[in-house]
Amino acid sequence: SAANQQGHSLPVDRGTSIANLAAIPMAGSPNGSWNDQAQSALASRFVGNLRVDQELRGHWAEGPGHLYSYRLTMYAEDTRVMKWAVGFGALPGGTSLSKSFIDAFWGEILRNGTDGAVLLGSPEGGGHSVDPGTTLPVDIQVVYPDEDLAYERLIGLNAQQLG
Repeated sequence: SAANQQGHSLPVDRGTSIANLAAIPMAGSPNGSWNDQAQSALASRFVGNLRVDQELRGHWAEGPGHLYSYRLTMYAEDTRVMKWAVGFGALPGGTSLSKSFIDAFWGEILRNGTDGAVLLGSPEGGGHSVDPGTTLPVDIQVVYPDEDLAYERLIGLNAQQLG
């Protein structure tokens, strides 16, 4: 996210690709997303304190769309993470977070999916830290305009340690 491979890193699983990095949210970026410059890319083993995994919990028709339920699980490797953001992108038009998730979520919703990306942050007043040796699960619900096998995995899922 900065010159000379400084700043935040975006891990991409082996064998996957991201067609447009600008569609992936990044907290603290001037434009709210990763840039899409070829000189920013560097292939290396990802080493970072905060990481996130995903699990599809199920999906079903809901109103005119289809609701997909995921569990995001964040892990801290070495040190406690008090302030964090987790996001994903490349969402099709007509996608948003479900109203029930928005009403129940205890953190900050920085981007709600309507612009093609979701970005969630730790609560403003603290709490919900990610500690080494423990996990922080976040159950999230996304409403897509239709049903598609591609929605079973979130694209560009990343967790960022802030501050």
